[in-house]
Amino acid sequence: MLEIDEGTIESHLNGLAACELVRTYPDGRVRITITGEELLALDTDELVIVDSN
Repeated sequence: MLEIDEGTIESHLNGLAACELVRTYPDGRVRITITGEELLALDTDELVIVDSN
């Protein structure tokens, strides 16, 4: 439906999982653990780096 190949989506999800921003399950389900709004709401004075690599 999104006209994006499955490998690209899987790569992005794996990167987010590595940063603990999503949880993936063996059956293929994905649960997002934090949103960008929640990240901004932390309002930390420290630098927050989210790196999916």
